[in-house]
Amino acid sequence: MITTSVTIRFLVSLSVACACTLGSVANADPDVDAKKVAQVKSAFLLNFLKFTDWPKKTFANEETPIIVGVIGEQPEQKILDQSLAKGKAHNRTIELQYFDIPDPKKEPDQEAFDSQLADLKKSLAACQLVYITEAETAAYKESLPDLVVNQTLLVSDNADLLQEGVHLAFEIDKGHVVFKAALETIKEMAYKLSSKLLRLARPVDKDK
Repeated sequence: MITTSVTIRFLVSLSVACACTLGSVANADPDVDAKKVAQVKSAFLLNFLKFTDWPKKTFANEETPIIVGVIGEQPEQKILDQSLAKGKAHNRTIELQYFDIPDPKKEPDQEAFDSQLADLKKSLAACQLVYITEAETAAYKESLPDLVVNQTLLVSDNADLLQEGVHLAFEIDKGHVVFKAALETIKEMAYKLSSKLLRLARPVDKDK
């Protein structure tokens, strides 16, 4: 059974007690419950939204939803969908959008691939949070290592992507769900993550 290493008192509306990084469920302890992992990750993602402040110009008005982009799928996808779709952050509803990274081998030519990739980057930059699932890790490394999203919080299932510009990454450590943070990268972003939240993270220096 999955457990947690930190009780997060200041995080409100947590449906599950949480701790800190999450990597590939497939590479984790086989005894870890995939459903429980999905619940913890979903709770974390919701609270990442609650404890992130974006520039005022990010939203057109008070009714504009927070956009969460999900790249790929993960085990127990419905748990993530339901948790975020029913949740709220900063008195805003949350809208989920789903993306796949184009495969250059399936496109008729390089121009078509480049066009699809450019459209994807534009869509991701319009999100407030982008969650990259384990299934899309390799494709992200190949096609999006230069992704620049100044106002978008990038969260991954694989800590290797912290070296590719991702900001937060999940992992399972001895049955505990934990998260790592690329603090130097985060400091350069236009959004502001709560210092209380970041104190729960395991800091990772880029290129290390």
